[in-house]
Amino acid sequence: MKKYIKHVAILLVLSVIATSCFKDNDDTFASPTIVKNFIYRAMNGFYLYKPDVPVLANDRFASTVELEAFHQQFQTPEEFFETLVFDRARTDRFSVIFSDYVALEQLLSGQGQNNGMEFGLVAVTGNPTDVYGYVRYVLPNSSAAQQGVTRGMIFSTINGVQLTRTNFSALLNPSTYTIGLADLNAGVTTLNGQEITLSKAFLQEDP
Repeated sequence: MKKYIKHVAILLVLSVIATSCFKDNDDTFASPTIVKNFIYRAMNGFYLYKPDVPVLANDRFASTVELEAFHQQFQTPEEFFETLVFDRARTDRFSVIFSDYVALEQLLSGQGQNNGMEFGLVAVTGNPTDVYGYVRYVLPNSSAAQQGVTRGMIFSTINGVQLTRTNFSALLNPSTYTIGLADLNAGVTTLNGQEITLSKAFLQEDP
């Protein structure tokens, strides 16, 4: 009996040592370079608009070293991802990247931070850079609903800055921002002096 207890004790000690030495990879963050490589391979392999994005061509980079030299010019994985999205303002308005998998899980379950203003973006006629937003619909019990935002409203600035094809993602990212309403005529917008401040909060939607 004593011999059996001794063997059990040894096994328990070995189990504790093995568990203590185990490295939890979930707590190890991948480097920006690894993340960017992953983003490129995913877009190169599965992106719907790959034929329209020259940099995603299979023969664009001769080696991983060449690819990494290319994406080093982009400060963050999110910035690099945006350069691979085709015609963000008019065509692909839906592809997104998440740095927080918990936030992604919440979004897929219908829960996430949202100010309630669901919108689209359109290029300003005759302008190669500027875009404007239009309200598609407003979620009930949201900041947008409380502030009187309605479907069809046009906005062209965020916090006083003109929306463009390259800056809209960063401008619309903060938890609180102010939209500048505009009038639309023949595809060209003119600010009308009205502003609305919106704040994001956790909302439960039907996914």
